[in-house]
Amino acid sequence: MLHLRGRSWSQPLWLGAEPIAGKTLLLHNDQGLGDAIQFCRYIPLLAERGARVILEIDRPLKELLSGVVGIMQCVVKGETLPDHDFHCPLASLPLAFDTMPDTIPSSVPYLSIGQRGGGTGRRALVQRASRGLESSGPATPNIRTITTGPCP
Repeated sequence: MLHLRGRSWSQPLWLGAEPIAGKTLLLHNDQGLGDAIQFCRYIPLLAERGARVILEIDRPLKELLSGVVGIMQCVVKGETLPDHDFHCPLASLPLAFDTMPDTIPSSVPYLSIGQRGGGTGRRALVQRASRGLESSGPATPNIRTITTGPCP
């Protein structure tokens, strides 16, 4: 049994080694809301490999991320989880795909608000997601410099 951030998983962790075609993969958010938005760009790649994807996400992002191509079902953290064969934290998807700078999924747009209720509905969705993003992290994030040169 795997323990991650106070949660226990009886299903195995998927990090790309096992074939995923025909399997159900539960993705769960283990970072902030902004990270979830960034890492969801990998979900269509899972669908291309034949995975059935269930996304467990924080409530402020459910409506926005439910429309990501490749998601079979989207549940809010705390809801009963459907049966699944594997689980994977969203932030581990770059590792699972052996991502290098030139292989980061870059299809745009990878998120779409769509036509949910016209302009007013889209504005309301963006406002709700923005409030969630504002309240999810520290006011002054810890920013680190990232270099692409060789390690000393």
